[in-house]
Amino acid sequence: IGKNLGGETEYMAFFGSCQDYLMSGATRIGKTNALHVIIYNTLKYVPNAELYLVDFKQGVEFAPYAGLNHPAVKALAVESVPEFGYAVLRHIEDKIKAISELFISHSVKNWREYYEATGKVIPVTIVILDEFQHLFDTEVGKDCARIIEVIAKEGGAFNVHIILSTQSISNVNGLTPAAKDNIFGRMVFY
Repeated sequence: IGKNLGGETEYMAFFGSCQDYLMSGATRIGKTNALHVIIYNTLKYVPNAELYLVDFKQGVEFAPYAGLNHPAVKALAVESVPEFGYAVLRHIEDKIKAISELFISHSVKNWREYYEATGKVIPVTIVILDEFQHLFDTEVGKDCARIIEVIAKEGGAFNVHIILSTQSISNVNGLTPAAKDNIFGRMVFY
């Protein structure tokens, strides 16, 4: 995804302990560019990807994807309201439940075991919420926080991942402690 301060190439992978990411950085410092690199590389190199892109500020970040019509982009919200973000999160929670039932029917615990047992691939689902803190400004905020916690705690087994992006780390107060504890990937832009 780019170079670190030491000039070494940094990679992002959705396996192992870093399956979800929290990104923070002031405006005009590189956070949005990193999101575009992640989206571009996912569209180009991950054939079974499903992207859910939700932008909660003036629609400027994800607007370039509006006319793309790429089959991997399952939801694209520019100038989104928190209720739409909540609907996306509820959809992802339903997706996790459906995959869980599929795994139970095949007596497997995760997407890798499912592939080994059936030869079928569970798509890589990546939910990117830019300026996600706006979810917590509404009456659905607590349920949004609960679903984000579910994704952070359980999503990796189902090949479901989340990237939360914000301008200030102080904006994560709406997240549950368990969600914060289970989002191991941290990127700070300064």
